[in-house]
Amino acid sequence: MWSTDNPFVVHFKTTQGTGKTTGGMDAVEIKGPAAAFGPRHEDINEDANRFGDRYSIRFVGKDKVCTNLKYKDKHSSVSKDVSKEWCDGCPERDGCAYFEPFNQIKNKTRSLTAPHNYLEIFPDILDQWGDIEVVLIDETPWYNIFEKTARIGAHDISHTRSALRKLDDEDKADSDVIKRALSLLDTLSAGLSDKDGGERQADRAYELATSIDFDELTTELTKIHDGRVLEGTDYTDAIVAIADNLTEIKQTARWASDQGIIGEFDSPPEQLWGVDNSTKDNAKFELRWRNVDLMEIARQKPVFVLATEMPTESVEAMFDLPVVTVEDTVTPEAEIIQLNSRMAGITRLRKRNQTFDNLVEFTRSLFGSRLLVR
Repeated sequence: MWSTDNPFVVHFKTTQGTGKTTGGMDAVEIKGPAAAFGPRHEDINEDANRFGDRYSIRFVGKDKVCTNLKYKDKHSSVSKDVSKEWCDGCPERDGCAYFEPFNQIKNKTRSLTAPHNYLEIFPDILDQWGDIEVVLIDETPWYNIFEKTARIGAHDISHTRSALRKLDDEDKADSDVIKRALSLLDTLSAGLSDKDGGERQADRAYELATSIDFDELTTELTKIHDGRVLEGTDYTDAIVAIADNLTEIKQTARWASDQGIIGEFDSPPEQLWGVDNSTKDNAKFELRWRNVDLMEIARQKPVFVLATEMPTESVEAMFDLPVVTVEDTVTPEAEIIQLNSRMAGITRLRKRNQTFDNLVEFTRSLFGSRLLVR
């Protein structure tokens, strides 16, 4: 039985005896309030429609439904605090489709659907999150929310450099910190144009980034960035992107070293911190890291990953927990596999020519009568 003391993730890979693989929400039906997440609004709605009113609460992204022309398509480009300020003072808020589902469950928690990215923010923004009993994830959220990426190009460096000079002119930040931040930008810029791939510049950039206290600087840079976005200039502030994610990048590199994926390191490997020049004449400095917050969700409540094409090893890596992989036509006989990355058993249940009822009975035995597989 699943518990917070002994959590694990269930990975469904079922065909339900039709010869056609299905990884959608119809693989699992839950009696209590559930939150179902998918990669695209259209796919989520298609799956949810099969359940009638069961999943009538459907969350949507701000940029998708915002009707205020001043802010439309700009929410995802600014800080969460500024986006919230826009919404708080918006004359169209009362009829906004973004807030409608929040109002619908204000008095009673009900099952809901949302895009993948809501999975990492619901614990902070949804008051009823604690009442959600089960999480369903349709298709892999690996690239949407687990493997996080920030990309910095020449355009971004140019605008960030301009913002730093503005702060210096207005004496709004320590001049020595601004000078060192400008040196970091120069190093990033040199890496983008380096014919040898920018490895030397990446190492130097990491050395500079880890020696600067960005706190005061990022606050002011974010104000400038968000103001410029509102005026129509969209870019990624290079210093803010590095400052906000440097800790997670270091944690990811340390995890990779502990798992034996990489050796000891002075700076993160190029897969996490380095120049991507795969696109001709448009090199980017790329930052990548693991979303640790996603792992915590599976320790709070049961998580079902409904992804037929996703390897079990990827599910295990994503949540850092034991994974029960259920394939169609199963029998209680099981094959236990030990992953190299973690001493946890993965139960892969499979046997051909068995009925789907076996899967139902197996799931009931694990989770009790309130959870049924259809």
